[in-house]
Amino acid sequence: MAFLIFFVFLNITQSQDVPYDTFHKDPKEGYFIRKKISGNKEVKATYFFGMLAKTSDNKPKGKVYILWNDSDVALTTSYFANQETRLGKVGVGWVDGWFSNYYDDKVIRDEFRGYIENINVSEQKMENDGKFNHSYQLDSWAIDVYEEKSNLTQLE
Repeated sequence: MAFLIFFVFLNITQSQDVPYDTFHKDPKEGYFIRKKISGNKEVKATYFFGMLAKTSDNKPKGKVYILWNDSDVALTTSYFANQETRLGKVGVGWVDGWFSNYYDDKVIRDEFRGYIENINVSEQKMENDGKFNHSYQLDSWAIDVYEEKSNLTQLE
């Protein structure tokens, strides 16, 4: 659903609709009503990364992979409901500005850099949801990505 964040070697987790700046150094917490829903992004990101397996020297083993899809109709709609861009629409490191939008890995928290990777799937054929381009987590090409990344991690 929406996009998939998966952790290689430990588990696969999917999330439907996450704010684009959840893994940023300085995420926007929003105004008081939305803070209950979209707030505490730093804590949520820390817990998310805590699910990665650790090496003997306590460094993360594997990575968090973000499959994102600019063609996701549901996440386009979600922007209007949540008043902020969604991670599954743009990937990690997106800077959402008034007059310019761009990627910059320097906005990602230092402890996550090197352990988080974007995978743009916007050009992939959506096998099970060609109308909304939203539910692609079990498409054959997505399974191939999981297997490839899992094999890379097991070699570490």
